[in-house]
Amino acid sequence: MRKTTRLISVILALSLFGTMAMASGSSDSDSGSGESGAAQAGDSKYSVSLVSTTFTVNYENAPVILATYSFTNNSGEEKMFSFAVDDAAYQNGIELDNAYITDVTEGGSTNIQDGTTIEVTCGYLLQDTENPIQIKVTELLGDGVYVDETIEIDADTIGEMTAPDFTIEYVNYSIIEDYQGNPSIMFEFSATNNSSEASSFMANALPKVYQNGVELSNAVSMDDSYDLDGYMASVQPGATVTVYLAYVLQDETSDVQLTVGQVIGDYVYAEETISLG
Repeated sequence: MRKTTRLISVILALSLFGTMAMASGSSDSDSGSGESGAAQAGDSKYSVSLVSTTFTVNYENAPVILATYSFTNNSGEEKMFSFAVDDAAYQNGIELDNAYITDVTEGGSTNIQDGTTIEVTCGYLLQDTENPIQIKVTELLGDGVYVDETIEIDADTIGEMTAPDFTIEYVNYSIIEDYQGNPSIMFEFSATNNSSEASSFMANALPKVYQNGVELSNAVSMDDSYDLDGYMASVQPGATVTVYLAYVLQDETSDVQLTVGQVIGDYVYAEETISLG
């Protein structure tokens, strides 16, 4: 898709140039310069090599491969990587979506002068954390190939990176009454901060509780035997906090489904079905 967009831009630019040339009555058919021809991979117009690849995660904690390229412009004019060549990554034979990570994926839209070399880092969102990735950099117009390398995945490394910032475990439940005397269910969780900075259960976890297919509303408990501050408490890296959350029941016999997922992302910390009957 990106290559198609670039091709359209180039074609439009060439069409505009041709129209201007016809209007001025000039022709370059006798110039013999050959400068309008597309660069061939491996010639002196551009040079691209793969410097390194690393793995990281995006803001949704999804795995990403970062490819850093060395890009040299020898075209005789200012040029940026993204308008000189086409970069892509494939997994399972399918082109991967681009991943943009602030202050990491950069350089692709930076203009550099003739004879200058720059490092460009591009990110690609992985389909899975098992199958290898093919990194390719080709001509924007043409079939020439600058880079074609296969990268194997280190599953252990990716597993560590994609681990959620919190470990949340369901511990137990109790049947209580809220401040209005309504039957309610109180859940107990154990939450550990795995990140490198202080955070909270509230900032990382999104609990959902259903009964009879309907989401239950939060219950307000006046029972002092439960410390309700753990939900919003700031937790230092490596520390564990106990969290209590209560919900008003529809009845006292139907099953209750509990799911605790990420605030941003698809990871599920805990999932339980509670049989009350």
